[in-house]
Amino acid sequence: MDLGKAFIESASLFKKQKLLFVPRLILSLFFIWLTISFIFLSGTGDFFREIRAEEPNIESLKPLLNPGNVVLFLITFFLGVMGAIYFSSLSFALIARSMKGKAFTVGELLRLNNSFFLRYFLLNVIITALLIIPILVPIGLTIIAFFVSTPIGVTLAVITFCLVLAYWFLLGARFLFIEPILYLENVSVIDSFKKSYSYTSKKVGWALLLLLVIGGGSYLVGLVAQPIYNTIFDVLLLGNISSMLSLLFLPFFLVLQAAAATFLNAVLFCSLEEFKGG
Repeated sequence: MDLGKAFIESASLFKKQKLLFVPRLILSLFFIWLTISFIFLSGTGDFFREIRAEEPNIESLKPLLNPGNVVLFLITFFLGVMGAIYFSSLSFALIARSMKGKAFTVGELLRLNNSFFLRYFLLNVIITALLIIPILVPIGLTIIAFFVSTPIGVTLAVITFCLVLAYWFLLGARFLFIEPILYLENVSVIDSFKKSYSYTSKKVGWALLLLLVIGGGSYLVGLVAQPIYNTIFDVLLLGNISSMLSLLFLPFFLVLQAAAATFLNAVLFCSLEEFKGG
């Protein structure tokens, strides 16, 4: 098993297709636009300014909790989820198409993504259900245990936490390749789960290691990205002049964040062949 080869192939893929990061960049810009739009349309700007200034006044939040803002929040949340799924799907479709080495137009890429969108949506629904539904019973039992006895509740909470963590890691390792299989092999959602489970059956340890590397890298990318969004809100909500100067570097950091996230996804796609080898 040579996982280092996947990193080399991913870097090579970036050299061939220099715009590989664009869907992730568009997704970041979409989230920024969506958040700013919600803040201004809902009139929550003053409250967020108080939070940023560390002088929050809960009383000023009450008038904002009206039916109109609740509906606006639900619409914003829905658009955010659908946008994340669409542009993530577009990123995966671009990676898969680039790996095949064939020339394509933007229109062909968009049509390809449209053919995958529903399957990718269903894939996310299934994986979310697998992550949440099985842990509801132990969490419920833990809550009940606290009403019986605090020491028993604490003990059960620790055990439940460890078991849930182990379950999530195992689930992530066994179904690590559902997206690469879906886009590279163009199969059904159920077949993506079956094949990922099969490919990792004899290499669970390696799959777990790759999961930790990619997950850890994604977490670091998120940490690096946070100051970017803080800068945007400092300028828009607080009118911070010093932060305004930082906006000059905003395009560079947004591209860097998108490129790093895309690179990690490309590593996952390029690792598939290593696991298919038996």
